[in-house]
Formats: sequence, C-alpha cells, structure tokens
Amino acid sequence: MKKLTDIYRLFLAVIGLTLFCIKGAWAATIAITPGSARVGEAVTIQGSFSAAAQSARIDFGDGSQSSCFTSTPFSTTHQYRSAGNYTVTVTEYRAGAVPCVAALASINASVSIYDLLIDRVELTFPDGRGEASVEKDEEL
Repeated sequence: MKKLTDIYRLFLAVIGLTLFCIKGAWAATIAITPGSARVGEAVTIQGSFSAAAQSARIDFGDGSQSSCFTSTPFSTTHQYRSAGNYTVTVTEYRAGAVPCVAALASINASVSIYDLLIDRVELTFPDGRGEASVEKDEEL
C-alpha cells in the first residue's frame, strides 16, 4: 500500500509540475507608455507573446487593431482621436496555426486619453481691479 501511495504522490507532483509549466508558458506581457496622454499624442505599446504562441494582435480599445505580429517582442504606436479610458488587449495566437487566426489567450492594460490642456489662464476682475494671468508651469 505504501508503494501505491508513493506512486500516487509522484503522479500528482508530475501533473502539478506539468500544469505549472503549461500555465507559466502562457505569459504574454504588455506595457503602455505613457499611461495617460493627450488626444492625438503617440502612445507606445510594447509586449511579447508566450512560447506557446506564434503571433499576436493588439486591439487598441477604440475600434482599431494592429497588424499581426509574428515576432516577439513587438512594439507599435497608436494615436487616439478622442478622450476616454481605453482597454488595450493583446491576443496571442496558437503556434502551428495560421498567424493571428486561432486565439490562445489575451492580456489587458489601460490607457487614459484626455483632451484638455491649459497653457495659460487669464482672469479679469468684475470690479475693475485689473487683470491677472498664469502661464503653464507657473504658480498663481
């Protein structure tokens, strides 16, 4: 009975190690810089896909996608046309299949796009006491 228990434990250890290796192999990465940007400013998306994949595609979260990447690591830039918070998704595709056809796994990251940038503020006082202005990076 002891031998059977030892064999069973060894079997569970091998299965656990196999599952750990498979799960660890599916580890796509993604980085977005800057994490927030103005409308129209270039945002860089860099990433890599796992050893279990052969290609990847980026969904920028605004209705557009990148071309198919077939080498890793990969990098591209994107410009958002309107303000908002976007979820960027990298989907990696199965090795041995036609590139960017058989989805394997996805990973998400967020980017915030804003459209208001104040370079100068001018104040006029209604009681006629004069005017004041503040330039960008200047304290009031």
